[in-house]
Amino acid sequence: MIDYHHSLDKYYKPSADYKNLEETMTADLNDKDVVFLIAEENGKTLGYIRGVVESAPEYIKPKKIGVVFDAFVEDNARESGIGKQLFEELKKWFATKKVKHLELSVDARNSAGIAFWKKLGFSDYKLRLRQELND
Repeated sequence: MIDYHHSLDKYYKPSADYKNLEETMTADLNDKDVVFLIAEENGKTLGYIRGVVESAPEYIKPKKIGVVFDAFVEDNARESGIGKQLFEELKKWFATKKVKHLELSVDARNSAGIAFWKKLGFSDYKLRLRQELND
């Protein structure tokens, strides 16, 4: 997933530049408000999804928000329902945490990702913009 985003925009680091990724993921595994769900077949990982429960900012009505932090399904496993199954299991986990609202971010150029999430019931509500400042 990291390399896919890097291919969209060099703003994203390539996976080789993530020196602390393993440490970050290990810390997340020990956090009660983070979950990783993995889809496997015959010992091979086909996809995963990570969810995080966050405290909502003061200006947001819900107290807690479930964030689909990242999700990925291997190319050869797409259109198989794995992504939807992972998301359905993630929703069950969020329900155990008393989360009522979900959010996620998706790169504006990732048309397949946008279509996938909208098919699962997500809708546009915020647009995030970026600008680079020259030295």
